[in-house]
Amino acid sequence: MPQFRNPKLADAFKKWLEEASTFLRDKLPISKNIGNSGMRSVISYEHSGQSWSEVTVPQSPGGLLYDHRDEIPNLVSYQTVVNLLHTDPDSSQLTGKFVGTSAGAWLVEWKDLPERFIHEYWLVRRSLEYDDAAFASVYGSLEGFIYDNELPRTLTIPLQNFDSDGDSLNFGNGMNACLITPALYESLYLRGGTFRSEYRTEYRGLRSWLLTVQTSEKKAVRERDEHVPVAEIPWHKPYRLAESLIKVLRIYKDGSPTFHFVDECTPWAVQGGRAYPRVTFGKSDKLILLTNELADFNAFFSTFQKIDLKVDRFLRVAIDRFSNAMDRIAPEDSVIDLSICLEALLLSGLGSEEDRGNLSYRFALHGARLLGRDFAERKKFYRKLKKVYGIRSKIVHGAGSFDLPKDDFGKHVTMDQFRELLEELARACFRKFFSQFEDTGTTCRIDWDSVTLN
Repeated sequence: MPQFRNPKLADAFKKWLEEASTFLRDKLPISKNIGNSGMRSVISYEHSGQSWSEVTVPQSPGGLLYDHRDEIPNLVSYQTVVNLLHTDPDSSQLTGKFVGTSAGAWLVEWKDLPERFIHEYWLVRRSLEYDDAAFASVYGSLEGFIYDNELPRTLTIPLQNFDSDGDSLNFGNGMNACLITPALYESLYLRGGTFRSEYRTEYRGLRSWLLTVQTSEKKAVRERDEHVPVAEIPWHKPYRLAESLIKVLRIYKDGSPTFHFVDECTPWAVQGGRAYPRVTFGKSDKLILLTNELADFNAFFSTFQKIDLKVDRFLRVAIDRFSNAMDRIAPEDSVIDLSICLEALLLSGLGSEEDRGNLSYRFALHGARLLGRDFAERKKFYRKLKKVYGIRSKIVHGAGSFDLPKDDFGKHVTMDQFRELLEELARACFRKFFSQFEDTGTTCRIDWDSVTLN
């Protein structure tokens, strides 16, 4: 047996698992028969087309545990486990208290713990048969729950409007994305009955990606009647990381990837992660991130994570508006968001009334000087940006026509094309600001006098 922090308790859990497995196995013929397995058909979308696969979905032991809940506490090993938990100083102090993270907490009652241990073991092993590796994983996570000051948190979410030319991507900071295969689909299903359906056959497209975010948070322990102050319930760390990743993906390259919540797991702490919604994975979008771009993207993402958006608030406004523009249906709404994004970037730091005079001129001048490498390029950027202010105002005030600019061939662009132009300009500006931060290491703010007079 591996080296655990409490080998006596680990040995008691091992004996409990073995006795409970024998007990439950003997009850199979007269209960809900967790030995039964059904098959589900799924569609796998590949670049070459679609193919059919089948996944195995065995029954959960939850019903069996419920049927024999009055008999289980009579098992000798059950009582041994509960007694050791009560006498261990670190675990006894958690009894009758809410223990968890900012995501939620579970009222710990050690008399209920052995049943939960069986269920957690089944989720890992997919069987009640004893296995050293599975036992070490489940019991180790329980010891972490009892003894550690921080608890692990895992967020599992499918990416939408996203694809890559590989099968897995590592973004660092505990974030990984992988292609959803039939085998992974089967694993997801087994975590409590994900994608539950009354039908034995399900038709789901699987050329989709799953993002996993692994973090840890300080363990919170509170009494039954103790309310957690609102200030101590932040927007959860895994979600912030996932949102940041999506925002940076959108800035880095053309596309509008997003994610859809499926499951969050904090071992031994309950926060609603067992109630899974129905989710259909649609066919993937265009290649958002290629494997040979991953290193460059991770460096770009690393820069973003270093920036203090409380200091560079204009950048937070710009990032949020840019991301919002990707979700808009009407191109006019996207243009408004992208215009505000560009204004936040190109007019940042203009605080006094004197500085803020003739904003449309300053807006176009700053952008031209920031993005243009020579006089010809600056002149072209200046003409494009000069149009943005007027068009944004006409859209907001309901004008019948917007006087959209012309392309390089002298033809008026459409609103969709104008939106794409603003996206390109905003992405180019973001790269300049991120580069400025990497050069100085302090703030993303740009000295516009130096830019325009240099």
